[in-house]
Amino acid sequence: LCDERFARAQQKLAGYDVEFLHMKSLAAALTVPDGSLDFVYIDGDHRFDAIMLDLILWSRKVRPGGIVAGHDFFEFYKAGVTTAVRAYTQAHGITQWYVTKEKEASFLWVQP
Repeated sequence: LCDERFARAQQKLAGYDVEFLHMKSLAAALTVPDGSLDFVYIDGDHRFDAIMLDLILWSRKVRPGGIVAGHDFFEFYKAGVTTAVRAYTQAHGITQWYVTKEKEASFLWVQP
């Protein structure tokens, strides 16, 4: 299923300036220079420690004015995503951030 989704994403974004990294989050983060991305969308392990690590690693990859976003901002699996996003934004003084109105909501903010 994951490989099918990856292939579908590659097809839909063919012709755009997109580079796909098909690897674990930590390994991929080590290959991407800080401040080099316009947009990052986090949808990985939903446990607090894992999402917090993704937020720490990937937020710094986004340039100021770029967008940090992620999936599954709702109360499930011990509220790992919601708790981590709230803690991260508070610790970094990010006061304006947004949540979509979907069952499996996404969060986002503009990188300071």
